[in-house]
Amino acid sequence: MSVKLVALEKEEVLRLLEAAKRHGPRAHAMVLLAIRHGLRVSEVTGLRVEHVNVKEGWIRVERLKGSLTTVQTLERHPGQPLLDEVRVLSRWLRERREDGSGVLFVSSHGGQMNPSTFARLWRRLAEATSLPPVKWHPHVAKHTTGTLLARSGASAFLIRQHLGHRSISSSQVYCTVTDRDASAAARAAFIRAF
Repeated sequence: MSVKLVALEKEEVLRLLEAAKRHGPRAHAMVLLAIRHGLRVSEVTGLRVEHVNVKEGWIRVERLKGSLTTVQTLERHPGQPLLDEVRVLSRWLRERREDGSGVLFVSSHGGQMNPSTFARLWRRLAEATSLPPVKWHPHVAKHTTGTLLARSGASAFLIRQHLGHRSISSSQVYCTVTDRDASAAARAAFIRAF
């Protein structure tokens, strides 16, 4: 049985990030981290300030649902400021109101944001950017990350590590290959070999 994963296309990612940036630094940082690191809603809202070190350029992702905890690089993106995690997070941290909770993305009332609040924010941003309704839920971020990694040639093992999957079978769903893909790879291999 084939699983149809719903992922954002590159131009949709940029439109969504642009809308998030207009909404404010917190929204921009939340959406960017969700997409860049393939975070679930509760993983975004559960991030703590101590899980992020902008100066050293890393983020600790404590996955839920039995997935692996990983430490990943915060990326600068010189060609696209919307994707520059260091810049975006630095901006949010300058504006973040300290409330003693230790959560990275404090709610407007203080303390940890309810996951449903982030889900509603994602939906509003997705609607505002005319994304199809099937992409109005933030879980599409995780599928976007896996899909982008697979399209760039990452192996199921690299996808597994980045998304924190405990089982390789969870990562293999992103590595589907069409006859056209296989033919193009064979052509390139033969051209390089001969």
